Amino acid sequence: MNPSQHKGSDKSIRDPLSTQRIAQIKQWELPEPQLPQNAYIMARLDGRGFRHHLHKPTLVNTRRQIARQLMSCGFKSLFAYTHSDEVTLCIHPEETAFGRRAHKWLSILAGEASSQASLCLQAPLAFDCRLAVCSSASNVLDYLYWRQREARRQPTASAGEITYWKNKSINGFNPLTGEATQAQRRQLACVELKPLHNPQHQAHYLRYLEDLTGNYTL
Repeated sequence: MNPSQHKGSDKSIRDPLSTQRIAQIKQWELPEPQLPQNAYIMARLDGRGFRHHLHKPTLVNTRRQIARQLMSCGFKSLFAYTHSDEVTLCIHPEETAFGRRAHKWLSILAGEASSQASLCLQAPLAFDCRLAVCSSASNVLDYLYWRQREARRQPTASAGEITYWKNKSINGFNPLTGEATQAQRRQLACVELKPLHNPQHQAHYLRYLEDLTGNYTL
């Protein structure tokens, strides 16, 4: 027999899985919950296997690189808060990626953080991810305050850093009209998170969260 006759599928072999059976098999998978509409989603990612890296001088830069990757990986994110081996990502309430399916968000965000950390530290590292639903900007602020308090209890205690999108004006020139122009470009910025037990600092971050346009600068 010519071996080429075996290429591709052999239609003479009956597929034992009927359409009905495949539908039954799909039911074995756990249901994918959908995240509530018009709510801020806080994705908290915790590092696994970081014990030997926490005191490395490169860890600060690694955290920043992970935050930048998460902010740029396809979700409409407002900020990323980092400390120790933890990243908390705040996702815009209007984000609709993957139909707001929780399992998709969990796996993709954990994968993005894990791969970036492994590249930066040249070691196999992983992150787990959990999601919290915040119905208002003030709830986001309370969640962030909670994470900042936890950060101060860590061996590498600090207030942590915020990575966020910042609008920047760029001067240009229109060769057709011969006129100077100005355009708005977004770029990522990183600043230290101010202590949130201070009411003035709370009001400052609340204005940023409620603005949602990127025009308010941290």
